[in-house]
Amino acid sequence: MPKKISVNEPIFDDSEVNIAQTILDSGLLSSSNMYGGKYVKTFEKQLSKLLDCKYAVAVNSGTSALYASLLSLGIKSGDEVIVPSFSFTATASAVIATGATPVFVDISSSNYNIDISLIKSHISKNTKAIIPVHLYGHPVDIEQLSEITSSNNIPIIEDGAQSLGSSIDGKKCGTLGDLGCTSLYPTKIITSGEGGVITTNDDELYNQLLMIRNHGLDKSGQTIRFGLNLRMPELEAALASIQLSKLDDFVNFSYNKIFRNFSRNSFFYDAKISFSGLNKVFSDEINKLYPFGSGNPEPVFLFENLKISKVKVLDKKHITNLFTSKNGFSIQAISFNSINESIGKYLLNYKKEINVIGYLNNNFWNNKKILQLVVRDIII
Repeated sequence: MPKKISVNEPIFDDSEVNIAQTILDSGLLSSSNMYGGKYVKTFEKQLSKLLDCKYAVAVNSGTSALYASLLSLGIKSGDEVIVPSFSFTATASAVIATGATPVFVDISSSNYNIDISLIKSHISKNTKAIIPVHLYGHPVDIEQLSEITSSNNIPIIEDGAQSLGSSIDGKKCGTLGDLGCTSLYPTKIITSGEGGVITTNDDELYNQLLMIRNHGLDKSGQTIRFGLNLRMPELEAALASIQLSKLDDFVNFSYNKIFRNFSRNSFFYDAKISFSGLNKVFSDEINKLYPFGSGNPEPVFLFENLKISKVKVLDKKHITNLFTSKNGFSIQAISFNSINESIGKYLLNYKKEINVIGYLNNNFWNNKKILQLVVRDIII
């Protein structure tokens, strides 16, 4: 049976358990205050500081975050909102909930985000917003997208349900558009069970969002616009706050999980390589000796006179390093299967050129197609 790799799994410890008990004991489970309860305000302040934006507005789900964002922009029946063709249904459902029509644009085959080159042809006089999705945490090129939207006066709502902790060109997801939406569902990078957050630097949008999530009530308690109960309870906010304080650890864990899931017996290294020849040696005999699993299409090669140097165990700081052999292959990771981790220390001190049997595994990372050299055996 094929191995399943989950999108994400919740990680809790005693800190979440203790704060949950504290709130339950207090009996203060939620607040109808326009600005939220104690833990809601704490979480919002914590997130806005982390993302370096003016405002964060906590709501009860990522879908509510999208819906409230659309309402804050005045999206209504007869309007059109551009969305990618590949996303969870909530992206389009939130648009439909306002009475507007989602206009689907195909995705790019290189990163599965919305294909920016196709957007212009989908803009009409009724286009009132666009929702780019940072799919699986991979940021959309907002700078390129903004060249189109700014000239057409189209607001950008980021669907960053899966991208908390991601950035592009030093700019953090959730702060790239007019509004940014984050989800706190259990499959996301941090979770409070359910929940969502909207981030913005716009004063007017912030004030609208505060009313939208709280029945349209203003500071005086008067209902002055359409709104619903989209408030985040105190329990969720407290859990979210603790989870947010662990964001760096969760991101590091996800990086390591990606690489470790290639093979539980593999160890990944950042290294500089060179080799004099590359011969295809895939055969029945080799396959018997070094089985790669049924259906694996990668041919096996003999890398002649392979020299490996500057070996480091691969971690978060090194995974984005690309280096190229003199044969022109762009290698990101070298994985040694069926050999324990001490091979790294051995190679670090081994100065002679060696031959190896392995295969090249195509993967995508940081929007670049790269080759991963998977070493199956070393021939001295």
